[in-house]
Amino acid sequence: MKTQYFFALAVLSGFTLSSPASAEIKWQTNSSAGCSGASYGNSCNFSAAGVTATATAWANTVNSTNTQIDTAYLGVYSGGLGVQNRDASYGDPGEGVQPEHAMDNNERFDSILFSFNSKIVLSKVEIGYKYSDSDISVLAYIGSGAPVMLNKTYADLQASSDWIKVGNYADLVTNSPKTVNAGNTSSSYWLIGAYNSTFGGTLSTGNDHVKLLALYGDKFSPPGQVPTPSTLFLMGAGMLGLLRLRKR
Repeated sequence: MKTQYFFALAVLSGFTLSSPASAEIKWQTNSSAGCSGASYGNSCNFSAAGVTATATAWANTVNSTNTQIDTAYLGVYSGGLGVQNRDASYGDPGEGVQPEHAMDNNERFDSILFSFNSKIVLSKVEIGYKYSDSDISVLAYIGSGAPVMLNKTYADLQASSDWIKVGNYADLVTNSPKTVNAGNTSSSYWLIGAYNSTFGGTLSTGNDHVKLLALYGDKFSPPGQVPTPSTLFLMGAGMLGLLRLRKR
């Protein structure tokens, strides 16, 4: 009888104190199946494990000062996502033509905003194409509501308490996921761009051209979550069973 009691106690302890390890989610981004629109401001949806990421492209192309951010065209290639900004004929010659069909920082700073329908902890970024150099900047939005990008500047994002710089990452290798976000920041909105010196760092700029092939991460699970009613019921049933075993 003691054996049954301690076995039940062990099972209950495992149920209440441990939680199953969740598998890392991979969002593959080289398919246009979930894309809509064929011009500036278009978007693409990528789903995995019940979580959908909506990607949109951005670049600092407003007016002649080229400081404010405007929508760009998000292209899908075999190597992943690239960006074509609006300034191919306005001071960014070659934009939209290889290698500037990729997300680049030649003349303008291209970036891609990923909006998830669930808060996630981003863990890795993978590229499927690079030309010359392959440095990136990663930011996470921690403000309320959805972030506003249009007509903001990258300096605005840097100065805002709603955004945090997760990091600048140098020399990504194609088809080899790069570990990011050492601080385990969680967010529903992640901005990934060709390295942008506005966000600090001393990496070289003007020569980074990459296509984003995949993102990796996991759903955010707040620590100390309150048990659901069904969980409480099962715990109560388990405790009742233990009491009956002890009385016997």
